[in-house]
Amino acid sequence: MNKDLLNLKLKMLLSLFEFKKIEKLSTLYLEYIKKYVNLYNQSPKYNQKWQSINNCYFYALNISTPLIINIYSKLLTDDYFSINVGNIAGMDFMEQQNQNEIELLNCLYHDLNELNIKCYESTINTPNKYNGYKILVLYSDSHDYHFIRQNSDNLWSTKFGLEKDIFTSDNPLLLFNNPFDTSCSYKLVKCLEIVKPQ
Repeated sequence: MNKDLLNLKLKMLLSLFEFKKIEKLSTLYLEYIKKYVNLYNQSPKYNQKWQSINNCYFYALNISTPLIINIYSKLLTDDYFSINVGNIAGMDFMEQQNQNEIELLNCLYHDLNELNIKCYESTINTPNKYNGYKILVLYSDSHDYHFIRQNSDNLWSTKFGLEKDIFTSDNPLLLFNNPFDTSCSYKLVKCLEIVKPQ
């Protein structure tokens, strides 16, 4: 583990004992995410034992959530601290009145810009051109988003919500339907090749 990330984890732990801790913890967490993206910038490898409690968005970006964040949010709010699309850039797609595919992409592009992650339009079957990896952005009629990533072994994988189960396939179209909510079916909005800072 990198010294800077360990330092930030310690600061997050100490912030638990300070007044206005949620604001400080959120600020430290965003700083942690930015450093994490810079350090872990390779194409993700499939790992069936992904232990991080986070959503499909962070799974697609291959960002692991520190345990201190989940413990803190569970104790404080009786819920898990989950980042939604746009939160990194100070926006929140889930709170926008005009939620649609365009707003979803707008929030995503702002987050990627904030993290210094470049993105290029692609297709599912096109080889990567920029030494990055692909993510699929999906959207449902129930105004929910979903993300799928392509791993370094070319298998596609995803998780649904905060569930721990990871689903894989060589055909990403088989990962569009949520097995935990059969009423929710997603459609492809965009395939992007993302390139993290080197």
